[in-house]
Amino acid sequence: YMERLLSTYDDQALPNTPGSFGDVFEQIANFLSNIENPAERTKRSFQSAKVMAAFLSGSGSSTPAGATIQAQLESDLVQSASRLANQKNAIAKRLEASRAGT
Repeated sequence: YMERLLSTYDDQALPNTPGSFGDVFEQIANFLSNIENPAERTKRSFQSAKVMAAFLSGSGSSTPAGATIQAQLESDLVQSASRLANQKNAIAKRLEASRAGT
């Protein structure tokens, strides 16, 4: 699935348009936010960041630039996926409360 999302990346895409880095990043973060267990979500974020860093650096994350990209992506993915997961949980709780009539 990650490879399919990454294949939509277009380095010529304008910011905030389909295929832009931000668009692909948000799709991956959204996918990761569906993982309910925070530890598993973090683990998958790290794995995803490694794939993304290798893809973006073109030479894998064994280079200093690749390692730096990977570290930043790990942090950003964990934060973004957790934020999205919290938003989804809050919406689900509000829906449950409204259905219950409270």
